[in-house]
Amino acid sequence: MSDGTSPQAAETAKIKNIIEMAVGFSAMTWLFPGKSAPKIYDQLEVAFARLSSIREQQDYDLMHADFCDWFTRNVDRSQK
Repeated sequence: MSDGTSPQAAETAKIKNIIEMAVGFSAMTWLFPGKSAPKIYDQLEVAFARLSSIREQQDYDLMHADFCDWFTRNVDRSQK
């Protein structure tokens, strides 16, 4: 790129921005303690990196199930 940023770095920045906006605007974020947000961001980055390899519905279903399984095992849910 002309500003010295690699295409991969630009794509990574774009994905991080999408994740931050999605989590930031989610009506469910109040349920999770502050320490959970970084874990969620990191795992969403892993999931997003897998999106380009999805070719069939079952590929997506597996990725989605993996994320949901991870989420329920690793994210604290607070009762307010």
